[in-house]
Amino acid sequence: MLSPRKNLKWLFLIWGIFLLPDSSVYTQHPSHDITLAGNLLSNSRIYVSPQSSDPVLRQASVTMDPAWSAALMYRLELVPSVLLRFRGEYLSASRELHDRHGTRSIDGYDAAAFESSAMFALPIASKRVRVCVGGGIGLYVAQRRLSIAGVVASSSASTAAVDIHVLLSGECFLLRTFSLRAEVLFRDPHISVQNAFPIPEVVSNGIPYHLNTEAFRSTINLNGNVYSVGLSWYF
Repeated sequence: MLSPRKNLKWLFLIWGIFLLPDSSVYTQHPSHDITLAGNLLSNSRIYVSPQSSDPVLRQASVTMDPAWSAALMYRLELVPSVLLRFRGEYLSASRELHDRHGTRSIDGYDAAAFESSAMFALPIASKRVRVCVGGGIGLYVAQRRLSIAGVVASSSASTAAVDIHVLLSGECFLLRTFSLRAEVLFRDPHISVQNAFPIPEVVSNGIPYHLNTEAFRSTINLNGNVYSVGLSWYF
């Protein structure tokens, strides 16, 4: 899996080389566009004991299955080949687990991402195809969804995370004002959250389970690559 910080270095190099491509390729299209996209997050995890003094427990995590999400994007062409993009995304993932006694637990999260990016068009396109690279900064918020034997641990606090990202975007114009766009985005935010159970114990399948009624911290890590496909409208 690619790391945003590692990829940022070579993307800056690419931007420097291709900052002034042939602008005549893109002048036929309007300078504003809105994109509605569906996304696949390849991987994410929840670190269940991030404050433990034991290094093994600090790394203990629940890995989520790949998750689908939806995103809305607005993009503005400042000058030919240089664009600004603003992106909002809602994503949710969960995993159902059963212990050796058959007791069911659900662990997951709901999260939102708000990202702004600078993008640069590469001179390897045509009048119908445009390829861009970019990067920027994002604000990420989330809350954990945790339940054991039907008892839900309510969210008591959440600390927003700020993280960088890099991306690669390609689009094919179906009409002058509509295009089909695909993107790959790399990011790695860690969002700190707190939860607490409302009762100290629950009995399931004849087994008592002790629950933590004091706020306990965990970390939601959206560390997977984001693969996106959407329809863009230019105006």
